[in-house]
Amino acid sequence: MSHSSLARGRAACGLARRELQFGEWLREDLRADIVEPPTADPDLAILLTKARMRSVAVVAPPPAQAWFDPVPAEDLLRAYADTVALWQHPADCIAGLLAQPPAG
Repeated sequence: MSHSSLARGRAACGLARRELQFGEWLREDLRADIVEPPTADPDLAILLTKARMRSVAVVAPPPAQAWFDPVPAEDLLRAYADTVALWQHPADCIAGLLAQPPAG
């Protein structure tokens, strides 16, 4: 994901678009050349906000702050609401907890 793709890729709803997502759950599809098309992704608002808040650089300004504009507050709130709406069943919560890295 590049700054230019995010800058020009804001969808009509205001959300940033992702060009590619990779996760272990997608490995077999990617091996079979099954790739999701670019799409608006509310998770990007959350991820970019976290990166801008916590990125650290040894030299020069933090890359996340230099490359990515702040996510508008309304986009971040919408992203949180969209994410919470996905977790409607106990199985969703368990899967989410299992996907978290171990504490420590």
